[in-house]
This record gives sequence, C-alpha cells and structure tokens, in this order.
Amino acid sequence: MTPLRFCPLLAVLASLCIAAPAIAADKAAFDSPETEKFVRRLTADLDAKRLAQVDSVSLGRDYRTNEVAADSKYKGKYLFVKATVESVRKDAFGNIVVMVRSDNQFMPNSARLDKTVAVITGLENNAKLISMKTVPAADAAGALTKGQKLRVLCQGDGMLIGGVMLAVCDTISR
Repeated sequence: MTPLRFCPLLAVLASLCIAAPAIAADKAAFDSPETEKFVRRLTADLDAKRLAQVDSVSLGRDYRTNEVAADSKYKGKYLFVKATVESVRKDAFGNIVVMVRSDNQFMPNSARLDKTVAVITGLENNAKLISMKTVPAADAAGALTKGQKLRVLCQGDGMLIGGVMLAVCDTISR
C-alpha cells in the first residue's frame, strides 16, 4: 500500500477550526483529534516503511553516486526528509522553495512547498504537546531561518543540474 497524500486531511483541518482539548497518548498530548490522527498515521507509515525516511545529505550523496538507482529508490515516492535550512527563496514560477543542506556545500537540495503547509511543532523534541496548524506556504517559509533543523514531507522529484529536488512539500515538522 502506498501512502496517501496528506493534502485532503489538510483541507479538512483548515475548514474545521475547532480547538479540542489535549488528549494524552504515549507521553504526549495533541492539540486536536485531527493532529493525533495525522501524527499516528505518519508514524505508522514510517514504521511500516510505506513512507521513506532519509536525511537530506544522504539523499544528495545517493543521487551523486548513482542517479538511476536513486531515482528508482526516491523519485515519485513520499519522503520524510530530515534537513537543515540553507535559505528560502522563490523559483522562476513564484513557487516557494526551501534550500536544504546536501552533501555538496555549493549545491543544496531544494524542497518546493505546496500552496498550504501543515506545520507540526513538538514532534521533534519530545514535547508534552504536539500541535499542528495549516498555513499558507509564505507564512510557513517566513518562519524558517538558516541553520534551522526540520523535517519535510515531500515527494521525490529527481535531480536537475546537480541538485536534488523535492516537490509537493505539504508538511514541516520543527
């Protein structure tokens, strides 16, 4: 079974606008039932290997070692990528792109954000409360800083002119 795209869930979250009481589960509470469902689904997909987990530096190294093998492993698949922000910019089409560290200091990987992004806080640092908020890509990108560590949920999009591309990035965990 391939992981389902999480955007339909984001649309539901954006339309609900309800504040549910926190529910304790596995040492953490969630700000809403939707957040708990999303995080549990994400965790289950990672545990079952339906969603690949990779760090951005290894992703770049894999592509530079053997692009054909890396495409077979990553292209078109959903990836939960651990990364460090290098910069945030817009591409020629006005899409917001987060440049993240790779194995080549002169050629960062690019993560193109979707129009709306679910920003999850508390998942990375074992916080007592895990929260999720759906925001426009510009708001999510505006809160990022160089050197910040995060994870992005994206679709592998191959390599172009030496840089690994990630597309449809609709979730940021920081």
